[in-house]
Amino acid sequence: MRLGVILLLLLLFLLSLFLLFLLFFGPVYGKEGTKDDCRVLERTTEPDGTVLEIVDSGCKEGMPHTTTATTIRMTSAVRDSPRYNVIMVHERVHLDQKKRPEFWRDLVKRIWSYELFVTPPAGIPSEWILRPNPDTEQAPWAVWRGRYVFFAAFGEDRSLRKAPVVVWDLERGEFVDIPPEWRTQFCLGDALPHQYEHPYELAAEFIAESSTCPAAASLHAALL
Repeated sequence: MRLGVILLLLLLFLLSLFLLFLLFFGPVYGKEGTKDDCRVLERTTEPDGTVLEIVDSGCKEGMPHTTTATTIRMTSAVRDSPRYNVIMVHERVHLDQKKRPEFWRDLVKRIWSYELFVTPPAGIPSEWILRPNPDTEQAPWAVWRGRYVFFAAFGEDRSLRKAPVVVWDLERGEFVDIPPEWRTQFCLGDALPHQYEHPYELAAEFIAESSTCPAAASLHAALL
């Protein structure tokens, strides 16, 4: 009888630990939760049905982003900035990616050799936490040429803006520098794209900024 009580208490203890793990580390290994703690201050609907929400400056550290296939969020400072039109084009690309996930999955695989995944590829150390990105949350992990995993990893300060992009080599089982052949395809000279951790961010940047690197050229040709 006493043994049964002890086993029951032990089971409850282990269950409590498991629930605490889910609470602090999120439902998916390697990905931190994306709790919505933003305050919507204004909301307008454009003629095409796009919803623009103006949010507080603390929302996702003030970075523009999408929440659904029809909703864009940004701060009033971004809305009133000279880059508003460029940013809206960027975010509209993300809206289209959410509306047509299969089209975009197939496209980045066909023209750029990227494969998208919901869960992290095997081998990435568990202490490396993926920075949440509302624009890529449908398939946050991307593998280039079946080998290289680019992702933005949380630093000690858990900053969204300052999260460094790292590259995990699936063949070597270690972090590596950006492959030279990737630079040749996705860069202009020595300048890296602003957000290069995911092909959806690359696509949005190339379209909004009218990039002329080889990867951007192939994207524009495919979308004609």
